[in-house]
Amino acid sequence: SFMMSFMVDARGRTMQGFRHGGFRIVIPPGRVNMPSRISCRMIKKEKLGHRLPIMENEALACRILEMGPSGTTFNGMVIVEVPHIASMTGKDRELVVLRSDDGRTWKEHNTCNYVIPAYFPCTDLESREVLAKKNIVRIVTGDFPRFFAIISRLRLDISNIGAEGGLLRSKVDPRIQAVIPEGALTKTIKVGLQAQLVDTKMVNDMYGKRVNAVSPIVSVERRRRMFHKPICLKIPIPKTRQSGTVKAFSPTLRLMCSIAGGMENSEWQDTEAQLDTFLGDSVCFTTSLSARYWLIDCQNPNEAED
Repeated sequence: SFMMSFMVDARGRTMQGFRHGGFRIVIPPGRVNMPSRISCRMIKKEKLGHRLPIMENEALACRILEMGPSGTTFNGMVIVEVPHIASMTGKDRELVVLRSDDGRTWKEHNTCNYVIPAYFPCTDLESREVLAKKNIVRIVTGDFPRFFAIISRLRLDISNIGAEGGLLRSKVDPRIQAVIPEGALTKTIKVGLQAQLVDTKMVNDMYGKRVNAVSPIVSVERRRRMFHKPICLKIPIPKTRQSGTVKAFSPTLRLMCSIAGGMENSEWQDTEAQLDTFLGDSVCFTTSLSARYWLIDCQNPNEAED
């Protein structure tokens, strides 16, 4: 496994990795009170001893970072820049950083720490846009947990929504929306909307003529939450490769649902819902359960769950 180790004192130090181009740790002046040895080791997930909580459609973008000294708190922000292998060419995926002190319990690294403070005493930092083109992710942190993990996942659009309700709109496809009415929630919580684009050609290759077209897979997160009032979801009508959009009110258009969450794989079931509300090229329906939803146009509706 790759390891970087160096000494730093009150003068600060920047250390560049040579085996992995783009790997860098920046410790500005005044961040430590006494000479300290900083280390970073890239390890395989099997070395953790515990299962990494990667959910469906998620993957490690690089090896796990083991930082040292674990638990170190700095006198300000420091930077760790890490190269990764995740493909970020589309707009439906994003990178998130998880942190753990024991390898068992993980939480998302505070996103506000991704922003470099205006007073940061380092002038040779490239913009996030430039780093993204080089497949490098920047971690800004005021302390070292034992582990950092960089995860590639479907883009999750999150909003804080309370009893007054609100609107969630996907950045992947603005036509995908979730309208949460007043009273559906009793307190302010984070509600997420996730959209996974699905290639119709891939589905046709797998199922042949049994499936004509599919919509994006839309998830309301966290899953398995019951709303006090039904929410309204808006999903684009599937488009076939030959004839374009599936006709509205088509009896072959089915709404599938999966309530599996966490690290479980999706298990799709036909809701048998009557899809009779259409706005432009989208279907609108109501639900009281946060889950994954998928519109498919199946020649034989009885085979939809297969």
